[in-house]
Amino acid sequence: MSNEEKENVCHLVVNNYSDTRKSIDREQEAIIIKRKNSVYSSETYKKYGNAKLIKSEISKAVLSSADSDTTFNEKKNYHIAVCQDGKFVVTFDTENLQIKILKNISNSPYKDNNQNTSDKINETIIQFKIDGNDEGKEITSNNDEKSGWSIDISNVYTNDTKDCKRKCFIFVAVSRIIDEVMKNMKNTIKKEKERNRTIVIYRIELINGNYVSDRDTKNTIIYKIHGISGICRFVHESRNNEVLSLESDILRFIVLNFDGMRSFDYKDNFKLYKKFNYPEHIKRKLEALDSSEISDCMNLLFSCIYDKYFLIEHYKDNVHLLEVYDLAKMRLETITKRVENSQDKLIRNYNRKNFSISKNKQLLCFTRGFHSINLYFMENGLEAINKKFDGIEEIYLVEFFENDRKLIVIGSGVSQDEENLKLIIWDMYNVVKTDEQIKLDDFLTTKNIYTSLTRTSGNLLQIDDKGDVTSIVKRIDRLLEQKQSKMIGKTSPLPPSPDLSYFKDVKPMVVEIEPWVLSDYERNSCYLYQNKNGSEIETLQLIVGRSTIQVWHQINSDDKSKSKDELPNKGKPFLEYIWTNGIPVNQEREKTRLRIEKFEYRSNVDFNLTDFCLKVYWYERVSKGVSEDELEIKKDDIEIDKMEKEKDEEPRMERKKDREAIIEMEKDEKNKVERKEKVIHRQDIIDKVNAIRHACKALEFINKRKKFLVNYTKEHLYEDMVVYIKHIIWRFIKYKPDDFRLLDVRRNVMKNLILGREIKDTVIVAYLLEYYSRHATDSGGWMSTVSKALPLLFKYNYDDYARKIFRKECFANQDYFSVQDSYNIIPIKYQAKRNHNIKFRAFRIDKLQSDEYSIWYNRIGKLVKPFKRLYNFLEDFDNYLEKSPLALRVVPLPGFIRDIISHKNIEQNSRIKIALNVFLFLFIPRWYKIGRNEKEKLSPFSRVVRYENNDDIYDNPATEAVIDFRWPQARNFFFFLFLRFLVFAFCYIFVSWEYLSHEVISGKFRSFLIALIFIFYYLAAYLLITEFIELYFHGHRKYFNDIFNYFDVFSILLPVIVMSIMLRSFRFSDGFESVETVDSGLIALISFSIFFLWIEMISYLRLIPNIAIYIYYVIVIIKAVFPFILFNVVVIVSFAHIMYILLYDPKNIKTKDSTFNGTATNLVNGQELNVSMKANFDPTDWNDNPFSFFPTAIVATYYWLNGNFVQRDTFDFWAVEVFTFIGSILLITILQNMLIAFMGGVYEEAATKGRQALLRFRANQIANYEALHHYYFSSHDYDPKYIYYIGRSEHFETWYEDRKNDGPIFKDVEKKSTFAEFVFKDKVYDKFSIWKYDDDDDIKIEIEKFKMMKKSLNDNIENLIKNLEDRKNDNANDIDKKIEQLKAIKN
Repeated sequence: MSNEEKENVCHLVVNNYSDTRKSIDREQEAIIIKRKNSVYSSETYKKYGNAKLIKSEISKAVLSSADSDTTFNEKKNYHIAVCQDGKFVVTFDTENLQIKILKNISNSPYKDNNQNTSDKINETIIQFKIDGNDEGKEITSNNDEKSGWSIDISNVYTNDTKDCKRKCFIFVAVSRIIDEVMKNMKNTIKKEKERNRTIVIYRIELINGNYVSDRDTKNTIIYKIHGISGICRFVHESRNNEVLSLESDILRFIVLNFDGMRSFDYKDNFKLYKKFNYPEHIKRKLEALDSSEISDCMNLLFSCIYDKYFLIEHYKDNVHLLEVYDLAKMRLETITKRVENSQDKLIRNYNRKNFSISKNKQLLCFTRGFHSINLYFMENGLEAINKKFDGIEEIYLVEFFENDRKLIVIGSGVSQDEENLKLIIWDMYNVVKTDEQIKLDDFLTTKNIYTSLTRTSGNLLQIDDKGDVTSIVKRIDRLLEQKQSKMIGKTSPLPPSPDLSYFKDVKPMVVEIEPWVLSDYERNSCYLYQNKNGSEIETLQLIVGRSTIQVWHQINSDDKSKSKDELPNKGKPFLEYIWTNGIPVNQEREKTRLRIEKFEYRSNVDFNLTDFCLKVYWYERVSKGVSEDELEIKKDDIEIDKMEKEKDEEPRMERKKDREAIIEMEKDEKNKVERKEKVIHRQDIIDKVNAIRHACKALEFINKRKKFLVNYTKEHLYEDMVVYIKHIIWRFIKYKPDDFRLLDVRRNVMKNLILGREIKDTVIVAYLLEYYSRHATDSGGWMSTVSKALPLLFKYNYDDYARKIFRKECFANQDYFSVQDSYNIIPIKYQAKRNHNIKFRAFRIDKLQSDEYSIWYNRIGKLVKPFKRLYNFLEDFDNYLEKSPLALRVVPLPGFIRDIISHKNIEQNSRIKIALNVFLFLFIPRWYKIGRNEKEKLSPFSRVVRYENNDDIYDNPATEAVIDFRWPQARNFFFFLFLRFLVFAFCYIFVSWEYLSHEVISGKFRSFLIALIFIFYYLAAYLLITEFIELYFHGHRKYFNDIFNYFDVFSILLPVIVMSIMLRSFRFSDGFESVETVDSGLIALISFSIFFLWIEMISYLRLIPNIAIYIYYVIVIIKAVFPFILFNVVVIVSFAHIMYILLYDPKNIKTKDSTFNGTATNLVNGQELNVSMKANFDPTDWNDNPFSFFPTAIVATYYWLNGNFVQRDTFDFWAVEVFTFIGSILLITILQNMLIAFMGGVYEEAATKGRQALLRFRANQIANYEALHHYYFSSHDYDPKYIYYIGRSEHFETWYEDRKNDGPIFKDVEKKSTFAEFVFKDKVYDKFSIWKYDDDDDIKIEIEKFKMMKKSLNDNIENLIKNLEDRKNDNANDIDKKIEQLKAIKN
């Protein structure tokens, strides 16, 4: 048995390990029963023995309290569990069957001086004993069998009753895992044995809102799940992070065992939702267990579980891969990838997996048990850091605490005989003091590290043999306080009271620190450091302005003979740090300025930046989006003055939120103004990551105020400040690129850089985009911030950058799947041989597979199964090709299709809501889920579609994959609109034909005609309202920019108008029988309306790809040849004008008389007569002379293209012949043949452009559908973070070959930008800056790298020498020389 499976964890104690098997649960029947007050009879049990689900009536039970009279077994064996939010703890004594629920008073993230500092958790909520003769009998009998236990506790849930009272409940689950019963899974199981596989869940009601339980337990309800056992887990999905409700939130109960994961949803009962299968890797590990003991299976599963997450580990070819699944959603949450070096392979000797996830769900900490840990970002799977701890040889446990800013690492020293453990506190965001070691006493040893612990993020609890619960985090805090108390007196303390005298009479070294402020404003400055070395004076000054806090550095000389060029920055101050309060532009004024509340100062000779603590506050209006007029400003100023007067009279509650951010904002629901605070320490300035984040935000803040720069001086000062800030950021990116990338991932600072835009400043954005895209070939996580930034690139006219991003290598060549076989990822249905012709197909792999579906789904599946078989048979008929090689790719834009629009799932078995949704879906037009000003809630993909203005992004396989993945849902919505339009058109055509024929109809047919008229008007209203809703949401400019929208409107309005005209002649008695003649004008209107109906129907055929592509061919060709056609029209109009002038009044122009001669016979007498007829030609009538009227002259000239020269047949004039000859040469011989040749070339281009236009249409429909209100008839599927797609490898290679020579994104911008040459280079004053990038830590890291390289080189030399020694018999002299050379290199 491997060390990994030996890891023992909490919740499970196995009583007997001999001769058991690994099987936990196979094909079990699940029976769920709500507890009654009587014991089940054998008849009742047999009746429901084979039922999948049983829902019985609700009843209450009285629990047996554990009082002083209760007799206990002296032998005790405890289990412990903590709820997901850490507020409650449950303990279970398996020997005495006693359950105790305690309140975790150490869970609060804030320290309170009045709070109990004890590390003991002893506030009991309820304590009771399971009755062995009642509900306990089914889970406690046969104690001599090989068995284990699992226990868990839920968060607190609320439920509003009919009398508007809110009740609070908590659930406790106990599961007995008996291996003897598991052995008989495939055989007949005795009923009494089967009943031993039972999970009991207690619903305990809490009262008084403070979670104090009703001691008599009268309202306790017991649920039982028979026929299943395993590890219990309550997981929660909440829309409100503070309060969980049984009505709106999902309480999910998970049971994990050998056979898979069963998910139960609670709604008045625990109903089996689905059974989910483990991923293949875990299945193989469970099946390959060496031992048949139940503990091995359970320990393997426990090592994969933390909180609501399930972790799977892969390793292959030096690549270490982690997959983290969310059990609440049963989907893949993140994938991490790390390439290990040769040294890492040699140290995998403990194989003890342990991981933890931070409370804010942003960080994943993982260790294999050796003295190092890996920190990953949950959002994108990128590795944040690999941290090694020299004082620890073997790591047993890692856990986040103190709001995820610190990490507890518990392990043992180098000496293996040590039982007591060491503990390291790693301050992850403190660059000065990173970790601190604490020697633990014997309360936590290597023997009990796993057997008595439970944890969730920020909570680490232990239970001892006596049943006492201890908070290890609280114990650590106490040890740290004791350690710090010993250090008192070694450092100079801060002044006990605020001292603002440091700001008096200190002139700021930079006067205009805020050049956008037009009027005079208050500036307070103080010296943080000042030292004179010879003639040089070095000064660090802190300046508090109206909305910024800045630190400036100056090195000057009082020696007038010394040249300024010899001084750093020519003796002028340079910026070291800047922080902005982010106040909106329209609120920044004197009353809302920064005010100093406290300043504490400590002298420090070890570092030139003095330790200090600055606390400032300002006032800001709550509603930032409201425009302020003078009246509102005056009201706000009055309110600010009032708050300033009252601030000393009414003390405020302050909450400490570490060193960074805003403490507590005083709010009054009636007030419009709130007070905000900020505390800045020395650590905030010297912490590079923190300072860079503030600098990036400052760029955005300053750019919004650029419009206030009214003169050259202000512009110059503004540009100088931007240069300093950009240089600070550039230095960090240059020396710490990985740290900046991680900062960008965590804080999305690229958004600040884009919003702080200047044309000359865009180089830094281009550098970052190039850096991320290059690394994205190894991991798509690198593009996580690019995914968020893409909409901003289009919105703020960085189109060229976005276009280049979509042409990068990361979209074609990827190395994501080196650990896993591609054919284990690609769905089986896409691997069939009939897919040999596919270009690509998109799919998701983030969901755990389930083999159980709802009843209606299975019934429908059975009905369509024969048709699927027939379809597959016809598709594969006479197809003897083998499976084609498929290339697997992933869209390297994490979360690109995820929106932040709230989606409410349909409640299970809520037939009323399902029926309501069906009614709304069929009869009510869709409205939009978000407002027209809330488009920021859309996914990045939809926002890119809204902002882009070219087709380049659609010439990308990843974009096409995204569209292919999202199109089916949007297509279905579009298809149902098409069906409604078809019914609408049918009604109109049928009624109009009946009007034109006006035949006698029967009564039934007349009723049918009335029904059609009613349906016609209803569908007209439905379609028209749909168009108006779309017009309102998108705005008139975007709506009418699409030509198809014109046809949408005309195809509805014109038939409605014509139908209304026709209905004037409709009678209920005889229909249209009274119509005698039909007006020709009405017939023309009917014809035009049907014309628009057919055009609209053709536009709906864009649903069919093979037809849609030709529709867009036509559109692309029309757009391409439109200028040429316009030129033809101009030529035609010019000749029409010439002929109009020439033949407008042809009185003096000779005409060609048309005379017809013949014979006619008189029918009366048979006499033959010679007849001569001459045409009566009127040159002023446009019917005879079309050139007498200018519009008809244009039409007659156009018909020259068909060879119809009416002027030559009518007039006998030489000028007519000349102009006709010139026109025929120009229009027919030249222009018409040019058009034919031009059309041939355009058609080739249309093949590409048409495909892109089709993708754009689909993308717009997807973006539109995303914003609509959706009706769900089952649980809503979350959008995946990554989209996978497959295609032929040659397609990807061809695509990239055409783009690989584009060069870096910043190439063109860098050439044009003189700003880049000035900012992005090292300055002389950099070596005097307080920010040092060549510090000892970096040097140590580089030294370690060189040592590892040297060791690897020496190992290779040794191997080469051994090989040469083996071959020495062949040519000894030459080989000896080579060996000597190698030894010389080694030494």
